[in-house]
Amino acid sequence: MADWQRIDTAPTDAQDLLVSVAPGGRQLVARWSPEHQSWVAGDAQVIAPTHWQPLPDPVPADAAGGPPPLLTALDPMTAALGDPSFTLHVTGEGFVPNAVILWNGGAEPTTVVSATEVTTEVNMATASVAMPIPIQVRNGLGGLSNTLTFALTEAGMRLDPVATPQGDAAPQAPEGYEGYEAQQAPDVPEAPHAKRGRPRRDA
Repeated sequence: MADWQRIDTAPTDAQDLLVSVAPGGRQLVARWSPEHQSWVAGDAQVIAPTHWQPLPDPVPADAAGGPPPLLTALDPMTAALGDPSFTLHVTGEGFVPNAVILWNGGAEPTTVVSATEVTTEVNMATASVAMPIPIQVRNGLGGLSNTLTFALTEAGMRLDPVATPQGDAAPQAPEGYEGYEAQQAPDVPEAPHAKRGRPRRDA
């Protein structure tokens, strides 16, 4: 893999690059946007990376590494900016001993628990932008899985997976978080008010 370079040396011709807020920190696939005059990742989310490197060469479809795994669930599926760091559990089928979790296209240090579970540590100190994060698993040099979406939200916001279609009155998740519903803050009962008036006098 290429060495990390300062972001001010990165090409600005709209090609995809691997960027980070620090060398070896959380990695994102991003490009320079002339429209925003800034670096953007995902669904035009503006970010402020400090380092970059070229994306790895595409892996041939027939490269060694076994058939693609199938992802079925993420645990957790969402986190908010400012949350503590955590272990991301990815479950599915067909993980090989050298399977690697891809976080928004970047390979993460991965522990293969079994053929049905892989994990990685997510350092929330490096998370600075709320955005939907595509999660995939690659078996060896090839065999790329389907994609599940991890919801990285603004501080204080929580999203739940949508189990059933929601009505028009249900709170709506932000654009890019399809498959989730926004949690609504619980109603707070009004404090009882003391009755006013003169004390009652018995006859």
